[in-house]
Amino acid sequence: MNAVVIYSRSKTESGMLHDAFRAIAGFREKDAWTVRRAATREELLQAVTDGAIAQICFADITGVSGLPIAEFVRRLFESAQLVLVVDSATPPTSYIRPGILPAGLLFKPLSLEAVRPLMQELLRIVRTRRQTEVFQDAAISVASHGSTYRIPLREVLYFEARNKKLYLYTQNAEIEFYDTLERLQTRLPKEFLRCHKSFVVNTAAIEEIALAQNRITLCGGRIELPISRSYKAAVKEAKL
Repeated sequence: MNAVVIYSRSKTESGMLHDAFRAIAGFREKDAWTVRRAATREELLQAVTDGAIAQICFADITGVSGLPIAEFVRRLFESAQLVLVVDSATPPTSYIRPGILPAGLLFKPLSLEAVRPLMQELLRIVRTRRQTEVFQDAAISVASHGSTYRIPLREVLYFEARNKKLYLYTQNAEIEFYDTLERLQTRLPKEFLRCHKSFVVNTAAIEEIALAQNRITLCGGRIELPISRSYKAAVKEAKL
């Protein structure tokens, strides 16, 4: 399971970051993430003790102990996307250092207007990293109009069945070919999920699952796929 670690001595700010992440991540991410809050070094050490992997970390480094805390957090969570919470009194030397290299900064007082886009970008980065790790060099070959295309699976967003053909969609391309979704699924890894009689989606590309609205969102809301009643339980149980 992925973990978000929030280090802050302020319960108000810690709670705001916690609630904001839960709201922004959506159903799919809630099912795959745990949020750990810490106010001391000891709690930081205990934050990830059950096998969860810290992918994102928010750390308040304001005050006299800011630099040691920033260095401590970076050592503890070396590969995490680190966001530092600072104020106007925090010297840049506290965070512009080779050993810290934050992915982002949040300035006090915190506001949802600043927090939301940063969290959305962090989730995108983590999803992209996970997608690359899962699929590595895996690809699918399809024949279309006399040519054969080999498409890396990490680039595939979803497949659609329409007019007795299948359509493969990436960010920049649409390829039509003959097959059925049933046969196609036997060629795909479990990370591709059937959500509708006409759609199979790459779970690594999903940004939000809204079960109440029977909708899956991709690409920053530009693409929405339906969830049919027949596949709703499977989508819910997939724990993406």
